Amino acid sequence: MFKKVFKILLIAHLLFLPLTGVAGWLTLPEESESNTASQQGTEEKSTNVNTVNTGTASQNDPIVEMINIVKQDENKILVTWGNPKSIANFSIKIYRSNAVIDSSDKLTDSNLLTTLAKKTNAYIDTITTAGVYYYAVIMNTAQGDTKILSADQNYTTYGVKIDSLKILQVVKGLKGNVNSDGEVRLTWDKVSSNIIYRLYSSKNKIENSADLGVSIAERNDNNAVIALPEEGEYYFAVTIVDKKQENKKIVLGNNSLIDPIIYKIEKPKVAVSKPIVSSVSEETNIEETTITNVEEKKEEVKEEVKEEVELKTDKKANVTAKDYDYIVLTIQRKYINEKKYFTAMSRIKKLLKDKNCPIEIQNQAKLMQGKIYYYQHEYKKAIKVLSKLITIFPEEAEFWIGRASYKL
Repeated sequence: MFKKVFKILLIAHLLFLPLTGVAGWLTLPEESESNTASQQGTEEKSTNVNTVNTGTASQNDPIVEMINIVKQDENKILVTWGNPKSIANFSIKIYRSNAVIDSSDKLTDSNLLTTLAKKTNAYIDTITTAGVYYYAVIMNTAQGDTKILSADQNYTTYGVKIDSLKILQVVKGLKGNVNSDGEVRLTWDKVSSNIIYRLYSSKNKIENSADLGVSIAERNDNNAVIALPEEGEYYFAVTIVDKKQENKKIVLGNNSLIDPIIYKIEKPKVAVSKPIVSSVSEETNIEETTITNVEEKKEEVKEEVKEEVELKTDKKANVTAKDYDYIVLTIQRKYINEKKYFTAMSRIKKLLKDKNCPIEIQNQAKLMQGKIYYYQHEYKKAIKVLSKLITIFPEEAEFWIGRASYKL
């Protein structure tokens, strides 16, 4: 009788097990409990390897999506991600470590790589030490940092390995002076042979790589002559390019000028015969006339210089490398910076059609063309132009492609 009751209860237990779970009517053997616990532990461990999430994201706790990292050149890693469209105002914090950043306690100041104030979805990290690198991208909103982590959404479960580095040197001893014709002669200490020196100019002091802008010229030797387009204060910097890899590190006093080069057009002396002055009012009129004549002459000199350069470009008559440098600088300073995009594009197209124009000048013109397309909200055209310049200007091209892609 007891055996029959036991069999009935056992059959009922087996039938209800899928509904009641491990806690059934009868206690299973210890070995079964151990196996069940072991199986559960294995499943949990497997789940944690695929997705690590320190919390549940909501509209108040947004995170970026689809983080991706890829090696570029010898010492650069491109980090990209997708931003949620539901949040308008936020900044981005990028963390880097030699281990997976899979918990909020690893989001430390020592691992914080940079903070991007403006909304963007790409960043190029320049590595200075060999190793394996992992990344996390955290959003900062009005409520603070969103420290919820999701595997391969806002942190990488894989790293990028940088085996060896060839750290380029920094130019030293940059000096410059200007003559009365507005020609700046720049000199610096020679680093080594078989490298290219890339020159930059700005109306403001060049203190870091973000201040460089578009290169105005490239040289194989340690000197250059640059024609200034107009009066004013000019700062210059020189970087090194070796096998298409550019070191954009800026050290004031070494490869960037601390003090500006000041160019002033000398006022032409206008001869004015002084008549016999019979009254104070007549003497005042003579002085005013002299000042007016000087100012008019000054404007004439400027226009003559402008017309001469444009004439050379239009007729392609013995245009020198110095003339091309001047044209590029004029396009950047007078037209792009002043948002005169139509005129700038017209000048750029002339350069691209000029068979005598050096290839490095044409590449700079194409880079400016891509930026103009971006400013004019023609993002597809910008991406098409800039995609062809990734190997020549990797940082600038990738940056502007990222911005244009986000706008699409």
